[in-house]
Amino acid sequence: MAAKSVTTDLTTITLMESGTTTADIGGGQGSVDEPDFYIQGNQAFSRKISGTTAVGGFGAELASTLATGDHIFVWVNNLAPGLTQTTANGGVRVAVGASTNAYKQYYVNGSEGLIGGWVCYPFDPTLTADATQGNPGTTTTFFGALLATNGTINRNNLGIDAIRYGTKITATGGGSPDPDLNCLDITDTNDLPANQWGIFRNNGGTCILQGVVQIGADDTTTPTTFVDSDTVCTKANNNPTGVNQKTATNFSGFRFAGSQTTFNFSGLTFVSVDSTDKGFFDCGSGAITNTVSSGTFSGCTFLSTGVFTGTSSVTVSNCTFKNCRSFVINGSTVSNLVFEGCEALDAGTNLNSVQDCSFTSNSAGFPAITTSVPAGTYSLVDCSFSGYNASNNQADSAIEFTATTGTINVNVSGGAIPSFKTAGATINFTLSSTLTLTGLQPNTEIRVYDAGTTTEIAGVENSGTSEAFSINVSSVDIVIHALGFIYQRLEGVSTSSDRSIPIQQQQDRQFENP
Repeated sequence: MAAKSVTTDLTTITLMESGTTTADIGGGQGSVDEPDFYIQGNQAFSRKISGTTAVGGFGAELASTLATGDHIFVWVNNLAPGLTQTTANGGVRVAVGASTNAYKQYYVNGSEGLIGGWVCYPFDPTLTADATQGNPGTTTTFFGALLATNGTINRNNLGIDAIRYGTKITATGGGSPDPDLNCLDITDTNDLPANQWGIFRNNGGTCILQGVVQIGADDTTTPTTFVDSDTVCTKANNNPTGVNQKTATNFSGFRFAGSQTTFNFSGLTFVSVDSTDKGFFDCGSGAITNTVSSGTFSGCTFLSTGVFTGTSSVTVSNCTFKNCRSFVINGSTVSNLVFEGCEALDAGTNLNSVQDCSFTSNSAGFPAITTSVPAGTYSLVDCSFSGYNASNNQADSAIEFTATTGTINVNVSGGAIPSFKTAGATINFTLSSTLTLTGLQPNTEIRVYDAGTTTEIAGVENSGTSEAFSINVSSVDIVIHALGFIYQRLEGVSTSSDRSIPIQQQQDRQFENP
């Protein structure tokens, strides 16, 4: 369909190539050209920071025009991690401000989180800094990094390379006769020596995400076909504990856009190690103008990830979500999903779409499902709930209805009636399943009772060889009687889901019909 294209909205502040003018801050010898270790282009700059209480670094004084939501990306190399302060003490810091005498410092790493080597640190300059030098205000004309050391160091130990600002990568194209796009196409471009954008990189076969990867252009004209299977992705930890937040909570994730875009993720494993910016999957939020033509997630596993927002052209099946934020159906087709320890599934008005799903509580007070369905009749098919409050109108009841008026009827099949919380609407649950008896003798009398009672809920006087009954209780007692055959009684038969039971009636040799 179209040649693959992988681009970024990152704007370069400086690439730290030969001829760059650097500005030193804090103590230490002056920064110098560094042709021996670099991450991008042909060189970096380095400086020695040494001492038990030393804090120093360098950067560049250049103009920028950051837009709302833009993050600054700084490549930093700490060659003496064992002689660096902890994160809480500002071991590795990135900086932005008005000058070398007025800048904000953000603590991004330390001795406990380093093994050495180049790391790209994104941060939101509008968030509260961990430390401030002078009065930087909101000016962003100085960018750099610092180290806080705790020992004597004999060689240059701080390296800084490319500094940029922006948010995302956009991947388009693919599709016959061209090869389909996949994750490695994006990481391969990100990791080129001439690029090193730091948004989506390949680390030993695992894709590391910090920022947005958008599949498809958000328009009506750009064809894009993305197909990927069995990829492992990790959301980098950009927000270490013990210090202030560094990135926006919705800074990182996958976005799928464009009316000419199709995508298929199968067997994806996505793991977030960032408790703040967990990594979203967005197919249909307000950030997207043109939703995709079609999209599929099948057999995927999401661990501790952010909000998942579907849309009517997307199907999600046979996937597992563990310790994740909310799944917003938003018209998508869902089936055979497992939710363990997650925030509530937001069904909106699509309660009928919740089928073949299991929910296990995280004991944090969330319901399994929230729904805004208005008055009417709906279905809940083959769903199970474990660990939720069995009492109604509790914060952690299984289903929360947000409608304040009217009567909502829910037919439950394939599972027990769940607990619920209502904002005012009248909620009526009816258990519905089909009980089928096969192998019957003609003209058999059948009576079906609510288990343990004499309340008859179904039956037939003269059967055929097979009979089906609609059942609205979770278990039943069945009485089977036919002239010339031994009386049978089946007790406590589970009918929380459809059942088909073969019946073998034995001839009564003592029977005499005068």
